[in-house]
Amino acid sequence: MIPTSNTLRINAEPLRHRFYTNNLSDNTIIENLREVFPSTNTDINVEMQVPRNRFRYIQATDAANNNYSRTKSYYKFKVFPWTFIKISLDRLNLLALLDRNLTLGETLLSTFLGILVSVFGAVLLYLDFYHDLLALVFCIVMCSCQYSLLKSVQPDAASPTHGFNRVIAYSRPIYFCLLSSIILILHASIAHESYDTAFTVYGVNFTNKNILVCIREFIVNFMLFFPVIFSLGLFPQINTFSMYVLEQIDMFMFGGNAMCSLSASIYCVFRSLMAVIVLYGLAYGGLIEAKSSQHILFSMFCACLIAMSYHLSRSASDFSHIWNIIKKHLWPPDIYREYKKTPKKFNVDDCNCDNKECKGEEYTSVDKKSDNLINDSTDTKEELVDPLPQKLQSTVNARLKSDIILCGLIAVFVFGIHASTIFTILQAELGKVLWCIAGSLGFLLHYIIPQLRKQLPWLCIARPILRAHEYGQYQVRGPAKVMWFERIYVYLCFLERNMLYPLIFLAALTEDSPRIVNKFGALCGSLIVVMCGLRCIRGSYSNQNSQYLILIFTVLLFRYDYKHFHEGFLIDYFLVSILYHRAYELMLKLQFVVTYIAPWQITWGSAFHAFAQPFSVPHSAMLFLQAIISATLSTPLNPFLGSAIFLTSYVRPIKFWERDYNTRRVDHSNTPLSSHLDRNLGADDNNLNSIFYEHLTRSLQHSLCGDLILGRWGPVNQGDCFVLASDYLNCLVHIIELGNGLVTFQMRGLEFRGTYCQQREVEAITEGVEENDGFCCCEPGHLPNMLSANAAFSQRWLAWEVTAAKYVLEGYSISDNSAVSMLQVFDFRKVLITYYVKSIIFYAIRSPKLEDWLTSQTILKALQPIQDRNFVDLDPVFNFNIDEDFDLCVCGMTRNMFFQVYGDWIGYCSEKWGKTVDSNVNSTLVLLCFALSLLGTM
Repeated sequence: MIPTSNTLRINAEPLRHRFYTNNLSDNTIIENLREVFPSTNTDINVEMQVPRNRFRYIQATDAANNNYSRTKSYYKFKVFPWTFIKISLDRLNLLALLDRNLTLGETLLSTFLGILVSVFGAVLLYLDFYHDLLALVFCIVMCSCQYSLLKSVQPDAASPTHGFNRVIAYSRPIYFCLLSSIILILHASIAHESYDTAFTVYGVNFTNKNILVCIREFIVNFMLFFPVIFSLGLFPQINTFSMYVLEQIDMFMFGGNAMCSLSASIYCVFRSLMAVIVLYGLAYGGLIEAKSSQHILFSMFCACLIAMSYHLSRSASDFSHIWNIIKKHLWPPDIYREYKKTPKKFNVDDCNCDNKECKGEEYTSVDKKSDNLINDSTDTKEELVDPLPQKLQSTVNARLKSDIILCGLIAVFVFGIHASTIFTILQAELGKVLWCIAGSLGFLLHYIIPQLRKQLPWLCIARPILRAHEYGQYQVRGPAKVMWFERIYVYLCFLERNMLYPLIFLAALTEDSPRIVNKFGALCGSLIVVMCGLRCIRGSYSNQNSQYLILIFTVLLFRYDYKHFHEGFLIDYFLVSILYHRAYELMLKLQFVVTYIAPWQITWGSAFHAFAQPFSVPHSAMLFLQAIISATLSTPLNPFLGSAIFLTSYVRPIKFWERDYNTRRVDHSNTPLSSHLDRNLGADDNNLNSIFYEHLTRSLQHSLCGDLILGRWGPVNQGDCFVLASDYLNCLVHIIELGNGLVTFQMRGLEFRGTYCQQREVEAITEGVEENDGFCCCEPGHLPNMLSANAAFSQRWLAWEVTAAKYVLEGYSISDNSAVSMLQVFDFRKVLITYYVKSIIFYAIRSPKLEDWLTSQTILKALQPIQDRNFVDLDPVFNFNIDEDFDLCVCGMTRNMFFQVYGDWIGYCSEKWGKTVDSNVNSTLVLLCFALSLLGTM
């Protein structure tokens, strides 16, 4: 503001613009300005033209003549330590243009991948794989892969998480480099003159030039569809794909189990490769000798093969416990103490350090109160420690000690048997006898007995034939009792797993190994023997349920139907085991699809299901083709918008939930008190969900593996999903890893207030089908303990079946016991409030932090408002009918009345716990207890 004389005034009139009311000359204005700015040049020439803003003494801005300074913002980006460049973009514009790299490693990785994409693309164009328009399309694909490193698609169709996903940005360039490298390898193999080497298995020449050319041309054309494929989300993010590939390699090449993470899959494949390397030396050393399979080195190979397969089948994919053991023995934990702020002196007997450290130091004993304080604080910390990791570590340690002993005994036993002449003398007939025994025993153990124990045996009998002890009980009072048929089942499974199948494969190794070496050579033949033997024996230990079917199909296919394709029992079993799992998965997918699209299943679907039902008929051929592709690649089939049209998703490992969810309870141990006071309306339900999640998970961790071994869940395979249904709760248990005495599972979907679909699932599962008497349109009834024709038909058209109607699991239930009806009488309420306040006082005085609370300046400052003698809490929640310390004189809660009622209890608690603090009416302890009682009873 410019100060002027009284003669220069501007009236603020309520008009659109301001006008001068007095007729002042230009010279008068200039003179006034000179009085204000005496140091200004006298040649002041103010342009008196009236601009649009109508302020005559303010000069108008002219952007063309640049008569004003413009503010520019920029960031200094250091290219080198001595120089930088200016970036004139703000943060939001820069984030809209480019993704932000948080670390230097991400920047280097993006740069490296961009260079690789350029190099591979240039090489493919140089080799003339693309011409004319296809070359342009390929350049667009290459540019899209490079641009995703600068600005990725968020959210991506294949991203398993909501929001920004950093991993998905690297998927396109990595897939581009991977397929480009495969094309170049195939091109080099085709151009090489050794492509026609005779490597023939089952009559197929795998080194045929035409096969390699077809594969190369398919990948070359497939890369042109990258934008469409990534837009549809048919490629998973790269860590999921890596885990999937490693899992498939370990399962189908080495006989391994499923994995829980990418690091676990890398560890499992590395572990299997180390086993193959060790076994390969023994196998090669024995098979190149004249005695071949009768050589002592080959007997050592068989002994180590059985022992390693047994150990690997009992080893989990999680290597954290093994790593803890290695760290414990290689790098002992440091010995340290944690001192508090106030120095304390300890007794020599209570010191937990080495003698060398304690030597030369003086310690004096402390009183018992300090010891009790320290012990109470340590006990409080130990109560919050999760005991499960220590139990798992102890279990792994005990299992490793057991495996060291058992693997040694197994190796010695197998070496002694194979070194004898039993397999040579009985080579012709021993295999057939063992096949018949294994097939018959497997049919009994894995088909007959599970069907007899099912809730609806063969979907035509109304109740189980082999029933559990708790089947007829309304409420179970203890753990489930082990029945006689469960004992027999466990013993026979042990005999089949540890004796029968190892003998079968030992006989096959002795008979087929010389033949394989003669056909494929010593180097390649020894590798085939090692991999086939490891995969078959390890699979018989881990996946016992399906071995009898694989054995039967192997014998029937290559001993009778296709005898001219016979390559030996070992290779035949290896191939059939892979084909069996793919065919079984295809059968399950087709069964689900046919069940889902059946016309009478419309009531289970959505409204779009009924609308799209007629349109799914032309889609049937494509549907079955997608089912075949889905079964071959182990990809899920997704119903499109809940309709009868299915679409194939991207490949996933057996652990198809890519994210790890961990639901925890909310209580005083992990959340502050303020969050309990200011929680939302759904916090109670969420807390109940988390409590049941945690308790049910711990119960399953203790009992699930034993129940699976006893056969209480029926035949269980990796990837199976089970629904545990209670009165109004249900949860989904996904079996991920299933080995020889170990199981890894994932639990989802346990909610107190679920959806209508969950309620419908519980109703359908608990529905009594044995009461159905229908037969087509009439109701003639059914035979005793049998299902009617309509009930049997409907059970066969369900995508699920009841495995067990009564499954006993340690847990607890919450019943709605309303306190309103129980505490309607004022006397009961007064007793409850009195004991509640006494419990608050008891735990407050018992706390080892009481002295710190009484001397804390923060707490003392918070207690100042109620320290006044005339303080009265007039909150309407307090009532003289239910509060014993209610002061009728002031119609509220006072400290004097509180001390009259609870003063003796405060003194008793202080004396009982040995607290040397003042407990009179004006003491800080009484004031603190009074404040806590007001807070707790509000």
